[in-house]
Amino acid sequence: MPNDESWSLDGPLANPGVAIEVLVSTGGSRPSAPPDFTVVKSTNSITAVVTQANGATSYKVRVNSGSGVSGLTASGLDAETEYPFSVMGINADGASEWSTAVDVTTSAESMSGGTEALGWVAPEGSLAHGATLRVLTDGTNPFGAKSQAVEAFRVDGDTVYEDGVENTAYQGLSDGDEVTAAGVWVGVDNVYLDRAETRHARVGAVFTGLGKTDIGQMVSVGGLNNPRQSDRVYFSYQIKHSANINTVYRYQVENVSGVFDEGANSWGLGEAILIGGDKPARIIHIDDSASPSYVYFDLDDRMAGSGSQLQGETIVGQSSGATADILSASTYLTPSAHKYIRADQDGSGSGFGFIAALPLRQWWSAWDDENSDEIGRVADLYPITAGIYDVRGYENTWHRLEFIFDFRDRGDGLIAPPSFLIDGREWLITEALDPQYLNTEKGLAVYHGVDAAGAAIDAVRSWYGEEYYDTSLQRVMLSDEPAWAEAKKNFELCSIASWSTSQIEVTINRGQFSDGATLYLYVADDNGDVNSSGVEVSV
Repeated sequence: MPNDESWSLDGPLANPGVAIEVLVSTGGSRPSAPPDFTVVKSTNSITAVVTQANGATSYKVRVNSGSGVSGLTASGLDAETEYPFSVMGINADGASEWSTAVDVTTSAESMSGGTEALGWVAPEGSLAHGATLRVLTDGTNPFGAKSQAVEAFRVDGDTVYEDGVENTAYQGLSDGDEVTAAGVWVGVDNVYLDRAETRHARVGAVFTGLGKTDIGQMVSVGGLNNPRQSDRVYFSYQIKHSANINTVYRYQVENVSGVFDEGANSWGLGEAILIGGDKPARIIHIDDSASPSYVYFDLDDRMAGSGSQLQGETIVGQSSGATADILSASTYLTPSAHKYIRADQDGSGSGFGFIAALPLRQWWSAWDDENSDEIGRVADLYPITAGIYDVRGYENTWHRLEFIFDFRDRGDGLIAPPSFLIDGREWLITEALDPQYLNTEKGLAVYHGVDAAGAAIDAVRSWYGEEYYDTSLQRVMLSDEPAWAEAKKNFELCSIASWSTSQIEVTINRGQFSDGATLYLYVADDNGDVNSSGVEVSV
């Protein structure tokens, strides 16, 4: 509709002393349509974030009905309540119609320090993998400052990102090629590139190795002895094993008759076997290059006591009928402590540090003082067979390992213990730590993989990758679960492009989730606290 300008007409057609308003066009126009917008909600307010003004220079919003209020925020609302919310665009020439109301439910009461008030905008008009996502808050629970927006280190398939800068050292490797340090890591041990056994198609490549396989500290963040100074560390990576490393044994055998079915490859689980007539297991591999031959098997239930109790027993394949006798004086290797994460301040052996390991049927960790003398240890007595560490379900599935550490004084002169997590289940050192052991001039250098020298895992293959390291607890995640209690078990980390107290830009990482899947947005703040309810991200 054209602009309407008011003026008065006096004359014989007018009543004396009465002005008549006549509307004439001046060529301008009021907003052509209501503005396009998304919303940011909190416990007691709803705010419109305009993505396309459609000619408006100011706005009114309303909940329910009525004339609305000026601005973009409707406040004074009740928590966890649904409201029909609409927006009107205004300029000097008039106002648009009210937008079609959208139903918005205000947030639950926010957790302390959390970032519950979240919204988002897709500035490129796409929610595809690799697109930009702008994450917003209304200021009620700001994101907090982040000293460096982009994460310090990230591995995406065969590409490494160091402070956001692409390192192409591994892009030319073929499937099965050996991985060298290449200036990316301090060192590597028995590591190869695998382009087939990735967690999902978007990854492209992971690291792999038989038996002991591990990767040293990251050069770009300080390497072995001088990790980048920081009072917080977040490290995450994915790992899987071809067999359960907590129940794998190796013995010498003789009188091998027939051929055991080792399955599709020589490092996975093969046919069911019985040992001594009453001990169920799965064959992994028979190595006949040695004399006598070695047999590797995954025992259904870890033995109590010495491995000598299987000496002299007969192994029978349940489908193949093959047999083999364990030597009566056989040497043997049993499960051991498999170190997945080492984090320390001085890799030369004179620095404070931690170890996260999965031995036997429990997680454990030890921590050392500045002389590398052990000053504490704790074991998680949660048995493998009771839940997520189930012996028959751990192998051939991907698991996320996380290490979270905050050096800051928690208010009582001590610092909080570090957290180790597997698939979102938090396990941590129970005692607070004395900061006297810390060197405040350094952060923590991280070493990872499977360090299990002397253990019976020579025929077990491990795959690992998707490393993410930052000197901040702040991060952005996407999951297909609407509540963090479940989402923390299965999420994807997004690469960060920019970060301010009110707005974050990330690159969408759909990872394992399909293009059409509805996802939920989570943000960890400066204390590592995450919004308990996800914000739906969908078209």
